Amino acid sequence: MSNWRAPVAASRLGAAHRRRGQPCQDASLCARLCGDDGVDGWLMAVADGHGNVRHRHSAVGSAAACRAARRAVADALQRHDLADLHPWRRQLAAELPREIHRLWLDDVREHWQQTEPEQPFDAVAYGTTLGLVLLAPGWWGCTGLGDWDLVRVGPNGAAALISEEGGPAGQGEATASLCLPAAPALFTPRARLLPLRSDSPAFALVLTTDGLRKSCASDGDHLRLAAHLAGDHDAATLSGLLDRISAEGCGDDVSLAVGWWDPGLEAATAAPRVPAPAGRPPLPWLAPLLMTVLLAAGLGSTALLRGRPTPTEAPQTAPAAEPTVRREARRLCLSPTLIEPELRSRRSQFERLRQGRLRPETLLSQADLDPLGALIAWSHRSTDARGPEIQNAGRLPGACPELERALERLWRSPTAPPPTPASPPSDER
Repeated sequence: MSNWRAPVAASRLGAAHRRRGQPCQDASLCARLCGDDGVDGWLMAVADGHGNVRHRHSAVGSAAACRAARRAVADALQRHDLADLHPWRRQLAAELPREIHRLWLDDVREHWQQTEPEQPFDAVAYGTTLGLVLLAPGWWGCTGLGDWDLVRVGPNGAAALISEEGGPAGQGEATASLCLPAAPALFTPRARLLPLRSDSPAFALVLTTDGLRKSCASDGDHLRLAAHLAGDHDAATLSGLLDRISAEGCGDDVSLAVGWWDPGLEAATAAPRVPAPAGRPPLPWLAPLLMTVLLAAGLGSTALLRGRPTPTEAPQTAPAAEPTVRREARRLCLSPTLIEPELRSRRSQFERLRQGRLRPETLLSQADLDPLGALIAWSHRSTDARGPEIQNAGRLPGACPELERALERLWRSPTAPPPTPASPPSDER
């Protein structure tokens, strides 16, 4: 039996990187852990490639870091039951770091041989941070290195920063990195394991790269923003929030993973194997969130943290959403090479709209929160028994030919195409 709800992860290309035509150097994942003892848990991980000229392959390095974490934990599960927390203390502090570092080096060395075979291998080119959290039925633990943050949001909505980098690493680095020879030892100060009881009060864990914290004016604003992100959001909504945070904050790539402990959750055997995030019941203690304090975060209007509209709010019509859709279309058209990857990252929205499981009005009503979702909803031309065509019949406002062609290709596909994110996709083991 596990009281953890299925976590959600998202990585988004930073606004500044998008303007410069750079790839996302962040990565994230959520993976189901299946032990030989039949006990299940979850792995959450985020990684942030350093991204400068010296670390020119750090986008590859961050993705490799998440893959290495998943493989190392899977290997450890073959030797240690999740129900036995004692060996996992040693795993988090020493054994997992060594194995992750080894697997990461193997992965990036292979990439180097394919791209720069004539040059001596240089791990620094792949420099990245890595933070990971394990969610087991009777405990949770974390480890990692670099400037990632972990925030715990309690049952009253109060947030506390429970893990952050203590200071710059050695050898002139601004942050600890997997590319350092001593990387495994740099995990140890961040390793911790906390036992849980089945009746432990509800809480959420918010794991983020430094793009979130750098977008806030103060530590207090960072905690308030993390508390909002711990609300009942699915991956698509979180992606929209991260886009706004980066655009109105520091412009850096942003990644996060959120896990929820719920003492009232039914046994895992009674739940679907892979719960749909949109179907997850809301946590009642996070419903009324930060409606007035968000201006202090320096992130623009309170629309950023407005969350999902309440049932009493009138749905936003297509004309009312038009200015937001127009701005989003123009943003995409300024970087045509990003149009297809960004649209493909919204596979679930295309599929749910196509199948009638998601109403376009729902996304249009959240245009300020998720501009890309509203653009996709506007471009949907379906009709149904309740009335005529929902969206405007004219062209998508502000759209360039590249955007119109990409949308047409995706809507004409028999099924929505698989996503091509810059980070490893969430996975079930």
